[in-house]
Parts: sequence; C-alpha cells; structure tokens
Amino acid sequence: MVLEKIKQLPLQEFDKFLFWLIRLHPFHTDFGKPTMRADGFVLIFKLMYFCRLELSSILELKLQNFDLQNKLIRISNDKYQKSIIFHEKLFSTFNSYLKHIDNNKKFFPVSQSTVRKYAKDAISFAGMNKTIQEIKKLPQKNTKLNEILTNIKNLNTMIDKQYSLLCKIAVYVTKLYQDGEINKDTFNKFDEFLKSYYDNPYDGKD
Repeated sequence: MVLEKIKQLPLQEFDKFLFWLIRLHPFHTDFGKPTMRADGFVLIFKLMYFCRLELSSILELKLQNFDLQNKLIRISNDKYQKSIIFHEKLFSTFNSYLKHIDNNKKFFPVSQSTVRKYAKDAISFAGMNKTIQEIKKLPQKNTKLNEILTNIKNLNTMIDKQYSLLCKIAVYVTKLYQDGEINKDTFNKFDEFLKSYYDNPYDGKD
C-alpha cells in the first residue's frame, strides 16, 4: 500500500522522498553492507513513479528490456507483452546505474521486502508519514487508466521536443539560404520536406 501511495505523491514530495532515500542508503544494510547501489534504488522508485510499473515487474527487468534507441521499456511474460515509454526523467539515473552493474547478475539484485522496508524508512526519515497516510488509495479499476494517461503525457513530451527540433532546423536552413550557402532550389526542397512534418506532427516517418 505504501508503494502505491508513493506513486501519487506530488513531484516536489517525491523528490523529497528520493533525497532522503539517498541519504539513508549508507545506513540501510544487509549483512553489513548496502544491498544495492543508491542509484539502483532511485531508479526502481522512478520506474514506479514515472512509468507506473509495479515493483514485481521492475525486479524482473533485465538489461535487454530497455530499448533506449526507441525510448521504450519492453515487458513480456507468460500473461502479456507491452511497451512502456522510457520517461526522460530516468536517463541520468539509468546511465549512472548502468556503469556499475554486473551483467552476470540480476539487473536489480534486491528483494521486494527490502525495497518496501527501505521505502518506509525513507518516508519516516523525511517526516512524510502524515503525507502518505492522507493519500487515499486509488480504486483498482483506475490503475490501467492511469497507466494510459501517463504514457500519453510522456508521448506528448517527446512530440513537443521533436517539433521544437524541427523548428530549429527550419531556422538554420533559412539562414543558410539567406547567407547564400544553399541555392533557392535546395531551400525549396528542404522546405517541402519539413512542411510534411509540420502538417502531420503525429505521423511516423521512415
């Protein structure tokens, strides 16, 4: 229940939770040493919060599930197959953690019980027990809807960035034409090519 409520925290409160999660890490030990790197735990909770993944699914992930080229997390098991948009907030943490993992071991070598206890301890140290208690658990029927809405929001962010990049390219091509570095025919071809993207920003291009 605590993990579900963490997903519903406002972003500022979630950042506060992560701050205390990191500070607590050196003291959260198993047999005298931390069970996993701090950025590994942070990545787990970011996958919960930004990608709306369940803890059980996260702990089953392997390196090959992350398709960074297409910014997707591909999940498959006996019950279903699905792709989750890899949220931009995960990249720095993922790259930091990736430098230190052992490919011969589990991607997240930690148990569910350890993650849950660590979360409760971090919430307590952050003084967020009351905040968590006041969050009402969402009805189970809304879980799928929340996942869909999160993916739509992430997709819109990616589209906005793509459109912004196209605008910069258009400005650059225009400047090249004005400076005489490309002729009018080349400029018109660029303009015609880019116009198709402006008119249909949601269409995929090969």
